[in-house]
Amino acid sequence: MAVFEITSRISRRSLRNRSRRRLQELCDQLRWEEEDLLRRLHEVRVAGRTKDELIELVLKQLSRNARMRQALDKRSAT
Repeated sequence: MAVFEITSRISRRSLRNRSRRRLQELCDQLRWEEEDLLRRLHEVRVAGRTKDELIELVLKQLSRNARMRQALDKRSAT
């Protein structure tokens, strides 16, 4: 389950305050860990690369992001 799905469920009245706080703490921890892992992965991927290789990596990622955005737009339009 994605973090945003969990956080959207936190506000439900069925959760007691203590449970809601604990769930929020866990979501915050999960978000921090995901960001840390992405940052470390990025550092490993770019270490020792030339500028041309880095430019190529960025262009590929931008292309992937555009394809994902288009796919999401199609899904939300239906």
